[in-house]
Amino acid sequence: MAYIEFEEDTDDFDILVATLDGLNGLGTDWDDLLNLTLLASAYCGQMAEISPDEYMEIVSSIRVTEDGIYGEA
Repeated sequence: MAYIEFEEDTDDFDILVATLDGLNGLGTDWDDLLNLTLLASAYCGQMAEISPDEYMEIVSSIRVTEDGIYGEA
């Protein structure tokens, strides 16, 4: 198993992106990682006791464009 070392002030999103890049580097397809992260986000919503409606509102706030990724999530 690979171990990634981060600086103390590394942003959580950057850590997650590096982890996903590492999984991709180990052979996991990006399509599979997309499915995995969507399932993981639903798990996080459940653990945070967010209602299904609140969860869908958060997910639907994310916008992906040619210029980047935007949202309240």
